[in-house]
Amino acid sequence: MGIAGFLSGIFWIAIILVIFIISKKNKRAQLFKDKMISMWKYSLAIALVGYISAVISNYSCCISRPNYTYIWRK
Repeated sequence: MGIAGFLSGIFWIAIILVIFIISKKNKRAQLFKDKMISMWKYSLAIALVGYISAVISNYSCCISRPNYTYIWRK
């Protein structure tokens, strides 16, 4: 995952914590927080699809495939 993935995770956790802290005093932030919490399953599904597609694409680029370029050299 690397340092970029780690920093990205820290960034998103910080954003969520800020929303939770602000929502205690701000009515609009509280409405946003409630909507965000109600839609967590959809967000999780989208994130999982993204991660799975990244893993599949990273795996498929490392698979050795036969070299068919000789067919086109005729």
